[in-house]
Amino acid sequence: MDIDVLVKNGTVVDPLNNIHRVMDVALSNGKVAEVGQDLSIFRASSVLDAQGALVVPGVIDPHVHTVRPGSRGAAYRMLLRCGVTTAMDMRGPVDVFLEEIRAVGSGINAGCMNALFAEKDIPTEGATENQIRACIDERLSKGAFGIKIMGGHYPFSQEVTGRIIEVCARRKGYIAFHCGSTATGSNIKGLLEAVELAGENPLHVAHVNSYCRGMVYDVNEEIRLALEALRAHPNLVSESYLSVMNGTYCTLDAQGEIESQVTRNCLRMGGYPETAAGLEEAIVQGYCVIYALAGGVMNLLSPTDGHAYWKSFPEAQCTFAVNNPISLVSCATARRQDGSFVVDSLCSDGGANPRNVIFRNGLALVRARYMTLEDLVRKASLNPARMLGLPGKGHLTPGADGDIAVFDPQSGEALYTLVNGRVCMAHGVCHDGPGTVVTQPEGVEAVRKAGLKTIIADLSFSLFRRGHAA
Repeated sequence: MDIDVLVKNGTVVDPLNNIHRVMDVALSNGKVAEVGQDLSIFRASSVLDAQGALVVPGVIDPHVHTVRPGSRGAAYRMLLRCGVTTAMDMRGPVDVFLEEIRAVGSGINAGCMNALFAEKDIPTEGATENQIRACIDERLSKGAFGIKIMGGHYPFSQEVTGRIIEVCARRKGYIAFHCGSTATGSNIKGLLEAVELAGENPLHVAHVNSYCRGMVYDVNEEIRLALEALRAHPNLVSESYLSVMNGTYCTLDAQGEIESQVTRNCLRMGGYPETAAGLEEAIVQGYCVIYALAGGVMNLLSPTDGHAYWKSFPEAQCTFAVNNPISLVSCATARRQDGSFVVDSLCSDGGANPRNVIFRNGLALVRARYMTLEDLVRKASLNPARMLGLPGKGHLTPGADGDIAVFDPQSGEALYTLVNGRVCMAHGVCHDGPGTVVTQPEGVEAVRKAGLKTIIADLSFSLFRRGHAA
């Protein structure tokens, strides 16, 4: 037997190789061995029947949150159950990320974009290049894939934000940005400011749709400005998501004030005071929805249960239904003049946050003819692989990584998720074991000392480094 796993009779969709037909996919030694028709089951140690299902390169989710208080690794199971084979945590810290993926990673591939916090990590104002570089170097040496500026939640000054981007560029590191500074916020002004602060430096702009909620201008004008800025700056890569729910934090500071500026924005949009009392009122009335672990996954709680949970656990996570549907669709489907997508990739901004809907909601766009099935696979798999510098992922070329998702074409439910040639999820049941860490060369030693396998990204290959003009 020369095949470890044979996925039989599914409709294979692989835009890189122009495949969209019923075929078989053979995996051996963690890699794609063969894609063809009528491959013999007698060659295989294990056979999965995919008749009537879609077989695609595993979903790569470039923006998730796996490290969440009280989640106990639920994020990895939730991602695998949605066909995600590779994910990028967008907060960390990397120390906790490594502990959790080793204990409860369920076989998934994941990296950590370690966040920088104003005052806690470096000063909000006046941080020097040496301070910034030392902070970045420390996180990368611990195994972080890159750095994320949490400007929308915990903003730095414009000067410090620009300096962080510049230091990362000179260091040739990866940097993502939840746009916003002390001068703007998590809105269209924050996005436009980020474009200017980046200059010609590479920058990953997180969840573009989140800046187009009509908080500054009419929502259609905000969408136009956002897409125009991305088209005009080929040094930027970006993602957006397809859920109306926006995740944020309920945490209060030592003075009893709401820490996150995003939470304050959401309360303002609903007409609630930006205070602890306003937050409590929003929770009681169901405008702010708390989510918590139950049955091994994170669930949205009723207003009564959510209020009780928040009272007992002040670090509770929450979500608001504030994302504009027009913005979701526009950011997902807008194209450049050459036919490529303006916003490169789909993401979930989910993980532990229960909104892992890339393929489910993406199929709704396919049915509505906003995009083709090939477009969906490109935005869910191939493009994020290119963004992150993972040339072996996002396609089913023989020799590529054995990451595959098998979907019900009607519901968008993942039936099987295979990672590195191994079945890590079958009909909702997840593999029990550590994951594999996606990192940079500086972090390999730390990750291996933690007892984990590594995948080393190649940023010279990445769309992030090369830009759209390449």
